[in-house]
Amino acid sequence: METIPDSDTLVGSTSIPKSEAHIHVSVIIVSWNVREYLVECIKSVQRMSAGFPIEIVVVDNASSDGTVECIKNAFPSVLLIANSTNVGFARANNQGLAVARGHYTLFLNPDTLLLNDALKVLAQFLDEHQEAGFVGPRLLGADGETQGACARPFLSFKQAIIETVLPYSMSGLYKPPVVDYETAGSVDAISGAAMMARTAFIRSLGGFGNQFLHCGEDVDLCWRADRSGKHNWYLPSARVFHYLGKSAEQDRTVTATKVLFSTYEYILATHGKGKAFIYKAAVITIQIPLTLVRGLIKCISGEETWKELAMHLRMARRLARWHFPLD
Repeated sequence: METIPDSDTLVGSTSIPKSEAHIHVSVIIVSWNVREYLVECIKSVQRMSAGFPIEIVVVDNASSDGTVECIKNAFPSVLLIANSTNVGFARANNQGLAVARGHYTLFLNPDTLLLNDALKVLAQFLDEHQEAGFVGPRLLGADGETQGACARPFLSFKQAIIETVLPYSMSGLYKPPVVDYETAGSVDAISGAAMMARTAFIRSLGGFGNQFLHCGEDVDLCWRADRSGKHNWYLPSARVFHYLGKSAEQDRTVTATKVLFSTYEYILATHGKGKAFIYKAAVITIQIPLTLVRGLIKCISGEETWKELAMHLRMARRLARWHFPLD
């Protein structure tokens, strides 16, 4: 977990008086060039804070869209940590966790909007269930459908190989367990887009794994919670709208590569070095050639432009550097 120097004032406009009254929930939001979404997200949290002691911690990963100044001016009550570089989702959340003062902590993506009484529903559930580890809401997309990431099984080695290495047309080889999204219950993992737990418990786990570059850190954290003896819960009565991936879509090649790297780290942590080695070998012998061939075919067929082929080449280069340094 990231260590933040002990200080009464962090970067931003909010002081932290040591004697402040009890805070029930700390809401931690990590942002990177999603100012407009972040503003609406903060507003949705504030609408639910009447009579409910919360704090909002925004950790900005060196945005270039004026996020820092916007938050300072528009939301003076928000605690702001402004990083000079993009330290990633996991590290940034850990920075927020280090200064969180709430009994509970909610990790919340900036491209979300809290609906109904989601904040209170999640907190009340934890009040009543001491055995619970993390609890997450139903995530709704723009189409009104429930997003599968809000309640899912742990990633198996077979699933990792099929979903990230084999062509999409072969993805049907893996049949994940069916999840009932209408019923509250204990699940393996929930989504890092909105997940709440006791602050002390999250700290006891060490926070998010800093080795994760993009995705997988939430499943890993849920996996460690499960191994500690706690149960993770899905609550469909708490609803959150999720635009999905607004930071990630800004550079698709970087994101896609980081997904593979993070999947490797997850397999290493949960399945051991042997299977992690097999996965890594499969990426270089299968994924890199597939990336190039797929891009070339799409360009020839007119489905993609040559500019997009260059994107596939950049992704292949990043994957190759993972195994064979080119500089």
